[in-house]
Amino acid sequence: METNSKLEERFARSLASNDTRTRSRTLKRLTQWVVARSSIEDGFTELEFLKLWKGLYTCMWHSDKPLVQEELVDSLAGLLVMMRRPDAALQYLRTFFTTIAREWHSIDRLRLDKFYLLLRKMLGQSFKLLQNSQWDEEVVQEFISIIKDGPLNHDLGKTTLGVQLHVLEVYVSELLMCSPVEGGVDLLNPPLALLANTRDTTVSGCIVRSVLDVLDTSTLDQLQLTPEAVSDALRAMAINRDTLGRNRKLLYTHCKRFSSDECPPPDSGCGLPQPKRFKRKSKGKIKIKKKIKKKMKKKL
Repeated sequence: METNSKLEERFARSLASNDTRTRSRTLKRLTQWVVARSSIEDGFTELEFLKLWKGLYTCMWHSDKPLVQEELVDSLAGLLVMMRRPDAALQYLRTFFTTIAREWHSIDRLRLDKFYLLLRKMLGQSFKLLQNSQWDEEVVQEFISIIKDGPLNHDLGKTTLGVQLHVLEVYVSELLMCSPVEGGVDLLNPPLALLANTRDTTVSGCIVRSVLDVLDTSTLDQLQLTPEAVSDALRAMAINRDTLGRNRKLLYTHCKRFSSDECPPPDSGCGLPQPKRFKRKSKGKIKIKKKIKKKMKKKL
């Protein structure tokens, strides 16, 4: 009987085949095997999923026809909600983001659209997974950790700009597909935390445009949020000592939009220790003091 390691390697080789039929048959067998094994506690290790994703990525790379691509994307993303244990599904999601970040720069422009579609579907099915878990707090917090450590990490050494921007663009729209949403404020934490820490103005502009600007009354109702809750979340990010200064001003600006109360002005520091300010002496006073010192030395 084959060991799990050898079986995964065989799956990966078959998925990388140039023959469409071979890839299709392998994908069906792989789906059945993964779903069955996901019922076992600690059924998969991170390394095992990384090996599988290497083969799945290559399979996605080889699929050229639009209908074939869409069917494959639905199959890969659908595994998230087919798995019998949320911890296995979340491990599958984490290793997906690791793989896509590693391979992103090797994707040519002709293949970008199908990988953008894969990113969107994986994110959408992730929210579906949370919904199926009845918005279980432990599952939600693990998902948030995966997103903050992966695609919405402010350190671009752990993700890529292309992945980050696309996830931000579809984040709220995919979340709304699972409305009504419980724990909406927590699920907004990854993009808001990125807004507090990013050094890239393109990223901060994307967060404002794709996340904050779409939070109108209807959207807030679907997310079961109040404007004050969003304002409080923005204020919490703004007063964090690790928040970049220029981003703090941006957070306060949008804090005012959602708050019925007056937020502290951007330059107030909101409780942060303020640096001492020294008055700059005029050049005239400095010259007079120098002359007095010279006269004192001559007298001595």
